Amino acid sequence: MTIERCSLAFSTAQLQGPGSHPRRGCCLALLCLLIAPLTLAQPSLRIAADEQFHEVRQVEVSLLRSAFDYAGFSLELLPMPPGRGLREAAAGRVDGELLHSIQGLQSFPTLLSIDEPLRRFEFWVWVRAEASCPKSRQSLASLTTATIVGYESITGIPSNTSRTLVTSVLASIRMLEAKRIDFLVTDRGTIEVFKAPAIELKTCFTEPLQQVDLYSSLHISHRAKLPAIVAGLKRAKAELAEAGLAETSPVSPNSEP
Repeated sequence: MTIERCSLAFSTAQLQGPGSHPRRGCCLALLCLLIAPLTLAQPSLRIAADEQFHEVRQVEVSLLRSAFDYAGFSLELLPMPPGRGLREAAAGRVDGELLHSIQGLQSFPTLLSIDEPLRRFEFWVWVRAEASCPKSRQSLASLTTATIVGYESITGIPSNTSRTLVTSVLASIRMLEAKRIDFLVTDRGTIEVFKAPAIELKTCFTEPLQQVDLYSSLHISHRAKLPAIVAGLKRAKAELAEAGLAETSPVSPNSEP
């Protein structure tokens, strides 16, 4: 086990909480310290990441680190403003981009997806705790929401819904908290990180509005590296599942049908 794969297991154990594996977090942390000096220097690939999601996506970052390590590379993560990472990667100024949908790459022909999903994301409908949930998904079209610029196509919101475009995920959550919009569509990890502690939110419906596989990509100049990285990512995901650390997305206890 290298420092990258140890970091992956440790990050996921932290997300699962202290109750599920009492001593695993401490043991993994100690193991990481012991093996760190053994990790050999490897050629690095610079991967751009949307800076507003950097704190939320630690499991995904650790998975990609582990995949790169298996393929003989190290990951250098470069947080950038929303949208800039894809442009920099497409121009070849960085080596790739961390997380996007297949549809999001259509305007960037010089980028190639790593042909194995980094993670499947579940996008839920969120409202304030005191608000009533819409009666059906179709009724969302009569309500108001906010969408982050660059992420309009991956949330599953009906196309005729009245929406306000914002530049950050924090801005969209603050609009919901301030009652300036009726609902928001995003994943659970984003809400947990950015929600104001004093404001309670809840999910609507018993299933997510949409599930989307999100991928990492590399500039086309790195095409020859893709098979090894794909194999590394599959291996890293399999190890995570075998260790019982695979992240799950159960129905929230405060969901409304």
